[in-house]
Amino acid sequence: MRDFNHFKSLIDEARATLSTAHHRQLLVISGSADFCYAATHFLFEREGCCILSQSDELTDATWPEHLHQILGQEWPIAIYDGYSGVIPNKLSALSGTVKAGGLLVLLLPELEQLGNFRDPALEKWCSAECDIAQSHFLLRLAAKLTDTNQWRLSEQYGVHLPQCTKAQTPVFPDFSQQNSAIEQIVHALKTKRTLPVVLSADRGRGKSSSLGLIAKAMPNKTFILCAPHRHATAPTFRHLGASEDTLNDLVQYKNLQFLPPDQILRERPKCDVLFVDEAAAIPVPMLLDLLKQYPCSVFSSTLIGYEGNGRGYTLKFLKKLRKLAPQCLSIHLDNPLRFAAADPLEQRINQLFALDCHYEDVVDVDHVEFATIESTLLINDDHLLQEIFSLFVLSHYQTSVNDLRQLLDTPNQSVYVLRAKGKIIAACLVAIEGGLSSELSSAIVEGSRRPRGHLLAQQLAQLSQNPDWCTQRLARIVRIAVAPGIQCAGLGSQLLHEIEQCLASDIAFIGSSFGANHELLSFWFKNQFRIVKLGYKLDKVSGEHAALVIKARQLALDNHVITLSQAFYRQLPYQLLTYFKLLDAQLVLSLWAESDNILPKKLEKTVFLPITRRSMAELQPVIWQWLIDHPTSLALLCASQQVRIIRYVLQGWLLSESLNDLPKLSKKQIEQELNDVVQIFISNTE
Repeated sequence: MRDFNHFKSLIDEARATLSTAHHRQLLVISGSADFCYAATHFLFEREGCCILSQSDELTDATWPEHLHQILGQEWPIAIYDGYSGVIPNKLSALSGTVKAGGLLVLLLPELEQLGNFRDPALEKWCSAECDIAQSHFLLRLAAKLTDTNQWRLSEQYGVHLPQCTKAQTPVFPDFSQQNSAIEQIVHALKTKRTLPVVLSADRGRGKSSSLGLIAKAMPNKTFILCAPHRHATAPTFRHLGASEDTLNDLVQYKNLQFLPPDQILRERPKCDVLFVDEAAAIPVPMLLDLLKQYPCSVFSSTLIGYEGNGRGYTLKFLKKLRKLAPQCLSIHLDNPLRFAAADPLEQRINQLFALDCHYEDVVDVDHVEFATIESTLLINDDHLLQEIFSLFVLSHYQTSVNDLRQLLDTPNQSVYVLRAKGKIIAACLVAIEGGLSSELSSAIVEGSRRPRGHLLAQQLAQLSQNPDWCTQRLARIVRIAVAPGIQCAGLGSQLLHEIEQCLASDIAFIGSSFGANHELLSFWFKNQFRIVKLGYKLDKVSGEHAALVIKARQLALDNHVITLSQAFYRQLPYQLLTYFKLLDAQLVLSLWAESDNILPKKLEKTVFLPITRRSMAELQPVIWQWLIDHPTSLALLCASQQVRIIRYVLQGWLLSESLNDLPKLSKKQIEQELNDVVQIFISNTE
């Protein structure tokens, strides 16, 4: 057995300096699996460790399926076994559990061999009937870890421990920013009863502990602590005064009670203030329901990708929150409390996974150039990688740390960009799907196979019950993003057109799947894409139905798309009365207007509209049938009439179901409006 005593003495000495500086560090142990496991046993077996591994060689190791099983804990040593698979989400989450003075230990093959390492996690990014010869993500990881500042213990090269910055006196956290934030929130909660508060920060800045201190400062108020998982609430109860031996099982202490979000919405218990901790890990629709029931709330969250919903919290929820409550109090904490500023581990994790990528927005462009970016270029140009990735993060609500690896490692995909003066102003990630064998394609239609990747091809084959959709090559728009400052200037359509021309000879169809809303559907319809499916279930993050749009690249194949789209629109009237009864009115308007371009035109007059005043019960079916036969008639109405017709006629709402965004009308007034609508239809058909 190899003698690790010399390594241990060097590492212990370096850790002592690290502890004085109140910092944390990444230690890479590289070599064969046997060497890495042996070194881990010798160096850390007597310490409290959290070990993520699928190997039986590491005692007490776990390999949790969900990130919430990692978050909310604190460890002096956290060990990640790269031989079990390098999954960025897991590794990033584990780094957040390391205490000041502690180590995140990463076990890997020798770094120069990392690009060719047969990573068990690699299949997660492989599509069916496709293979990855070399991991670009791991090549980049190796390059980032091969520098003079990295702590390393190598089987081949020995130990490398750069001198730590030695603090002359022990470093202590600066609580002034947290104290100021607590004072502001307490004052706001005392003086404005319905004011929502947003508290945000990166990990280790004291968000959860601040909630406990707020409750402690307001002993006469009752608080409910809402969080996705109880075990992550320990810091809040700890700072309210709960003892350490009760934290694991604690659900109520003094004036604070823990309840999961679904129970709160189901039972609606009373409280003065609702705390929502780790809000980014709670679905956006659920957050909006909580806000509606508890307008006096504090939403606290980390804005980093691995929380669960990525940027859904900032892109979806906070945007709606500020619209509903423009005077909401927003506070961001910068100063770390669990470790000192300029923490080496935090800096290294941010660097490895582009967690600190930031897009410098533009407000004006002139000459625009189109270009294709291959993944090999991205691993050699970190500025370009961060520029593109940050643009995708800004535009999409479900970005996670894993998406960086998807960008670099998923085969058969490319990034297309528009540049202005050398700067990326728009980017699109495109995956090539299909081209599968006839046998596999038939199995997909039968439902016996669901191979990884090929999302668009599989959905189209199952929708049409035709395996040919899987045997042909299709392009799927995975993400498309335009710089925020220059959106609505036609650049997205320009980029899409360039991509279609670039791929014209290689693909039969191009399509995309996304959370449907009025603005996005309008974009795709404007570019001659046709909708063929709208998912029945709401996305748990965005609260939107998934739309599938498609466009034929060859005129001879357009009939296949039209057939699928016509089938969708023939089902839509009934689905609006059932599955899509709560669908957003503006979205219904977009769908209904487009149906006139898809369904065959009816030449005969199919509906007799009564001229005399009729009751609501008589008018609803008449208007319903008229709109089915004449979809464009909806565009003749004003905005308020459109919403009421969509809700009370197309979606079958009852008068008791109020329209929150419109003035409340009596039954008599609504009947009058329906009669007015009939007159508008008649006057435009004469």
